[in-house]
Amino acid sequence: DDAGPIAFRWDETPGGPVIVGEVTPRRPCVAEVDGVTVGLPPDEPIRVLESFRHTPPALSSLLAQEALEVVAIAVSPSGEEGVAVARRA
Repeated sequence: DDAGPIAFRWDETPGGPVIVGEVTPRRPCVAEVDGVTVGLPPDEPIRVLESFRHTPPALSSLLAQEALEVVAIAVSPSGEEGVAVARRA
């Protein structure tokens, strides 16, 4: 297809490590999102996934900096995935 395969990599950010997924169009193409059309040039990576990795304590700390408190956190048995519910403190 025009976009090519998705490539995954780790990236370091001020907020911690993040998994990034990018596609790189092989030729010019157009994408439409919510009625907005955007031209995508060839050979320029487009980030389609950004997944931060945080432990529950680190996530709680980050959310507290934004005046949010964690109500509940559920982590998969493997410890690799989880979901959190937070509310304004």
